[in-house]
Amino acid sequence: MLAPPAETELIKPILLKGRWLVASDKNEVVVNTDLLKDEPDIEIGDELDLKIGGRLTKWQVVGVVKGQLAGPLIYANQPFLSQLTKDAGRATFVVVKTDQHDPASQLAIAKQLEERFKSVGVRVSGTETNGEIRSRIELQFNIIVIFLFIMSVLLAIVGGLGLMGTMSINALERTREIGVMRAIGASNISVVKVFVVEGIIIGTLSWLLGTILSLPLSRVLSHLVGVAFLKVPLDYKFSMAGVFIWFAIILLISTLASLLPAYKAARLSVREILGYE
Repeated sequence: MLAPPAETELIKPILLKGRWLVASDKNEVVVNTDLLKDEPDIEIGDELDLKIGGRLTKWQVVGVVKGQLAGPLIYANQPFLSQLTKDAGRATFVVVKTDQHDPASQLAIAKQLEERFKSVGVRVSGTETNGEIRSRIELQFNIIVIFLFIMSVLLAIVGGLGLMGTMSINALERTREIGVMRAIGASNISVVKVFVVEGIIIGTLSWLLGTILSLPLSRVLSHLVGVAFLKVPLDYKFSMAGVFIWFAIILLISTLASLLPAYKAARLSVREILGYE
C-alpha cells in the first residue's frame, strides 16, 4: 500500500476507471491493474477489508490505474492512513524531484542525499534514480530488439536465397523465350531488365502481404511481450516509417537476388539456346 500526499505531483498514474484520490478522502483507495490480475472480482465501489496496524479496516475502491512495473498496489491518502498506523510524520521512502535530469547528475544528487541522511542518523537501505530504472528497462527491451533484428535478418537472407532460386528456375524454363528475344534483337541489358523487374514485382507482393499481416500480428506481439516482461501490455503504435524502410530493403534484396539469374540468362548464346531441349 502506498500513501502519498493527495496533492503530490510526483505520482501521475494513468487512470482507467473511476477517479484519483482527493485531499478529503479518508477510507477511499485506488487500486492498480496488477492487483486486479490477482483479484479480478474487485470493482469500483467495492469494499475491501484490510488488516492495518493489527486492526481490520474497511476501504472503498474509487478508482483503477494502470500498473507501472511496481507490482500490485493500493493507493490511500497519507493523513488517514497515518492515523490508523499511528506513524504520523514518518515515511517508508522519499521521492526527490531535481531540476537536472541527466543520469550523471541524478546519481551525484542521490549520493549526496544518502550521505546527508546518514550524517543525521537516518539509515538508507538504498537509492535508485530514474536513469537507473530506465536503463534496466531498456536493457530488457534491447535483448528483445536484438533478437527480433537477428530473426528479421535471417528471414531476409532466406527470402533472398529463395527468390534467387525461383528466378534461376524461371530463367531455365524460359530459355526458348530468351532465344526469341535475342533473335529479334534484344540486348543483354533488356534480358536482365525482364528478370530484375519480375523479381522486384515478387518482392513487392511479398512486402504488401507482410504489411497486411503485420497489423494484427504486431499488436498481438506487443501485448505478449509487455505481459511477459513488464506484467502489463505495451502501448501499441504501428510504425509507418518502418513499413517504408522495409519496402526499400525489399527492393534492394529483390534486385540483388535477381541479378545473378538475370546475368546468367543474358549470357546464353544463340547456339546454347538452339541446343536446349
